This record gives sequence, structure tokens and C-alpha cells, in this order.
Amino acid sequence: PPKEIVAVVRPLSFNSASTSKNLDQKYIVKENFAMALEIKFRSEDKSIQDVHHIYSGRITPSSRKGFHGLYIFSLESKCREMFQKAGVYTFSFFIRELSSRACEKIVQVKALSEVRRWGHLSNEQSSQYSVRVGSCFPPFSIACYDIYDNRIPFTSVPEVVVKISSDRHIL
Repeated sequence: PPKEIVAVVRPLSFNSASTSKNLDQKYIVKENFAMALEIKFRSEDKSIQDVHHIYSGRITPSSRKGFHGLYIFSLESKCREMFQKAGVYTFSFFIRELSSRACEKIVQVKALSEVRRWGHLSNEQSSQYSVRVGSCFPPFSIACYDIYDNRIPFTSVPEVVVKISSDRHIL
């Protein structure tokens, strides 16, 4: 996760299409307004509608490397797991003196393709099944998880091999 987020306020005359990629002091507003930042997270899983609050802070501008008017939000100790969970992160920047609405930026984080483990889709399902001879197995759902325990979507229907073993005989 990032250790900090640096934000700047641009003047109305700023045109991102005609300026260079390098930071230029003439395109940074140096007023002493306090800026608020709020970060929220919504899971990638559509069945979970909860929005989780991750961070909120309010700071005044500071200087770094000769640039003035930088809003530097330190996240290091507060957001250790940011960008590890798959989902939508919403960053809302707000300066009360300049606008009645926030500037929002959305970051979509996807699960890694690296498989860490396979598991049952539901915690309610047991890994042991009791089945009578000649009967069908009850349905069960499996899922694939990455190193951060995000569910990895299947790109195709995987072939599954089931191995049945028994270390005891039941009459």
C-alpha cells in the first residue's frame, strides 16, 4: 500500500492536455485551505453491499522539494491492508472553501491470478460428506483464492477430479 497520498489544487487556468507530466509550481494553488480526504472500500463480491470506512483525515498544505501547496496525507500506519482486498476504493477529496462537492477518484482492485488455495465457497459446508451406496453426492461449491484471500473468478469451467477415500468401513 502507498505510504502517503500527495494531492494538489490546480488553478482554473490549468489545462492537463497542454502541460508536461512534471510538476510545475505555477500550476499549484498556494492558498492555506484545509483539505479533507476520505477513503472507503466496497467489496468486489456483489452479495456484500457494505461500504467500509478505511481512512479520513484533514490537513493543511505543506512544502516538499521546493514545491509549496502540497497536501500530503500519511497513510503508512493507518491503511496497511489497502489494495490487498479486491473491490472498489473511493478517494474523496474536499476543500470546504472552494467547493460544495468532493472530487472523487475510484480505483478498482482485482484479485491476483496467483492461486494460494482452493476451498469451499460457503463456511457452512463441511469437508466430510455422508453418502449411501447408490446415492448421489449433495452439491457443493468450490472457490479459488489468491494470496490475500480474494476469490479468483474462473476464466473457464475447470475440470474437477474427486478422489474418494475411506479409512474405515461403515455398516
